[in-house]
Amino acid sequence: MPAPYWPAYGPPVPARPRRPGQVVAAAVLAFVQAGLVALTSAYVLLLASTLGVVSTGFGGDAEVDALVTEGIVVTVVQVLSVVALVVGGILVLNRRSRSSWLTLVLALAVQLVIALYWLVRLSTLDALTEDVVGSVGLLVAAVLFYVAAPAVALGLLLVGSVRRWADGADAAPAR
Repeated sequence: MPAPYWPAYGPPVPARPRRPGQVVAAAVLAFVQAGLVALTSAYVLLLASTLGVVSTGFGGDAEVDALVTEGIVVTVVQVLSVVALVVGGILVLNRRSRSSWLTLVLALAVQLVIALYWLVRLSTLDALTEDVVGSVGLLVAAVLFYVAAPAVALGLLLVGSVRRWADGADAAPAR
């Protein structure tokens, strides 16, 4: 036989404020961006190492060595930004604090700065891009592809209701 029902003592506990949907969407976009950048970083590292091996096989060149070093440095920076995106996404999903919100905002802003770097860097390779892809327009479109997710996620995180949620401003008063 089931146990008899006993009502809870005291008034019901007020519900916690719910996490806004924009926070979840921004975290998901951060995870997607992290995956794309991780894949791209592996590709850049592969190209840099291949270029280094080929250059060494033909006697080496200072300009090629500079490109290899730049590729390795950019790869390291991008991998660190992937870590920041994942950590920021996890923090914002698990903690309601200004610091977790700020971590994700800064990680997304770094993604926009990296995309700006790539836009400038790829637009300076006119001779190479004409031979490889035919125009700089395709490379600019590729960079804009990498700007879309962080830009939308930043827009979602900078909405007033999300900032108030991160600050705890919409919390119910304590009794």
